[in-house]
Amino acid sequence: MTSEESQEEFSIHWIRDLVDKVVERNPEQYLIVTGKSMSGSVHVGFMKEIIIADVIKREIQALGKPAKTVFISDDYDPIRSFPPSLTLSPEEYMGVPYSDAPDPYGCCESLGAHWTNELVESFLEFGADTEVVLQSKLYETKEMLDAVRTCLKHTGTIREILIEFVARDFDEKQKADYIASMKTWYPASVICPVCGRLQSGGKGSIVPNRVTAYNQEDDEVSYECAHCGHSETAKFDKLRLKLSWRVDWPAKWYVMQTTCEPAGKDHEVRGGSYDTGLEMSRRVFGWSGPV
Repeated sequence: MTSEESQEEFSIHWIRDLVDKVVERNPEQYLIVTGKSMSGSVHVGFMKEIIIADVIKREIQALGKPAKTVFISDDYDPIRSFPPSLTLSPEEYMGVPYSDAPDPYGCCESLGAHWTNELVESFLEFGADTEVVLQSKLYETKEMLDAVRTCLKHTGTIREILIEFVARDFDEKQKADYIASMKTWYPASVICPVCGRLQSGGKGSIVPNRVTAYNQEDDEVSYECAHCGHSETAKFDKLRLKLSWRVDWPAKWYVMQTTCEPAGKDHEVRGGSYDTGLEMSRRVFGWSGPV
């Protein structure tokens, strides 16, 4: 066997081994999901995730089983930095969700939609037939709002999971400081109705508009805006909330009923977002999570 044949055999085995694990789940429909924050024009290297998801879908379909791929555009993320080509004012839009910032190019309803469409246009060029879901629209659904509420109700459990996984390799002082910071931590932030921001500052100096209290009985949320200082206690359904990134991922898995989600190796390191996501899937949402 030549080296080229050996490499091809390894590649086929790798995908088929993964497909076997996915097929074991046996859902009514297999859903293979990918996602990306819309922080700028997306590098062509990201298409690797799209292609892998598409190959998994085709392999499952070849077995006579229903499968589809979905790309989630994380356009609800806050703007943390400004590419040189972006003409929007950092002072005016830093910390505002990409879905709420205007499209400076004038062709789409928001900055997030512009970069989403730019990426989606390349899908077909690579032969990938993928459904697109905007994170901002997902957060408007009853299912996602219920998931946010569930996370707030299980804040104690989520704190325990993050301490267990994130702080496991900290030294004693780092661990003590982290545990202390988690005592008042909540897994969601609020988009300020006054200034429109989800956080203050950019990369390296981010302070989110973190929820400071949640009253389950009255379904009321308290928070303070880190940018303009506005604070209030309001009914959950009167506010726009977004889960923290380590919590947002398993919540989307649960809402979408994701069967498989390819991701970069940075997410799958020991104690990374994939590990914590699976643990939250089991202990907060009561299901296994994706392959």
